[in-house]
Parts: sequence; structure tokens; C-alpha cells
Amino acid sequence: MKKISKQEWLEESLNVLASDGHQGLKIDRMCKRLSVTKGSFYHHFSSLERYKKQVLQFVLSQHLPHRDLKALPESQLRVEQALRGWAQQEQAARDILHQLDESRIGLLKQQYVEEGLVPRVAQDIAQMAYAGFLGIQQLRGLLPEAELESMWYMLNRMLKTEVERRKS
Repeated sequence: MKKISKQEWLEESLNVLASDGHQGLKIDRMCKRLSVTKGSFYHHFSSLERYKKQVLQFVLSQHLPHRDLKALPESQLRVEQALRGWAQQEQAARDILHQLDESRIGLLKQQYVEEGLVPRVAQDIAQMAYAGFLGIQQLRGLLPEAELESMWYMLNRMLKTEVERRKS
């Protein structure tokens, strides 16, 4: 059997999250996928619960705020969709998701303040922009890409119109 690092465990965990959701984060399944023994797992993690907490922290560390939400890589979007499903069932996942969402909304708010909006209005528009982004992401795979692009364009147009109106 080969030796792998904790980093490799965590990186593969993101792949599993993206493909199988949090239900795929099982010791036997991960060991088989990584071609290692359970001893490797327990060398790095004391329990399945501790492992999942570290996976969640790793997700947060890898999914930092991004100035252009549309430019997020597909792999990151799939992990985040899985995280949203996980957050429906476990508080620890909800906490990480909340941190991720708040950091992104904060970045959007900052951008709107830099455009000249007062902080309260910038916060409201940032929340709307992020809600639109999340909605469009949930529709991925259900609607043709051209329709999603059109929705993204319309959302941005509406937000820009509102920003200009509020700056006046």
C-alpha cells in the first residue's frame, strides 16, 4: 500500500464531494478510492467526525471569496452544491457555508461601496446579487447553458441599473 499525506486525503475528499456529495465521505469508500488501508485514515484523522470537520475547514480554505463569481471553476461550483446539501443535514456544514456566503456577500458589498453606494444599500444589492448567483447555480444542468447565460446577463443588467439609480 502507498502512503499519502493528509493534504492528499483532503484534496481527494473535494473530488468525492463534487461527484458523490457528503454521503461519499465514508472511511471504507475513501480508502478504496485512494488505495490505502484504514490505518492511513487513522494516521491522519482520529475519527470520521474529526475527518469531516477537517474536510469542511479545507473546503472553506480552498473556496475563498472571488471578485468574479461567474469565473468560479466548475469543480468548485460542484463542491459548493454538495456543501449546500450537506448543510441541510449537519450544523457544522451550515456553519462553514455561512462563513463562505458571508465572505462572498462582504466582498460584493465592498465592490458596491467602491462604486459609490452607501453601505446599507450596498449590503442589500450584494445580497440580491448573491441570491441570483446561487439561484442560477442551482439551475445548472436543468436548463441549457444559453438560458443560464441569458439569466446571468439580465441579472447583471438589473443590478447595474439599480446601482446607478441608487448612486443618483
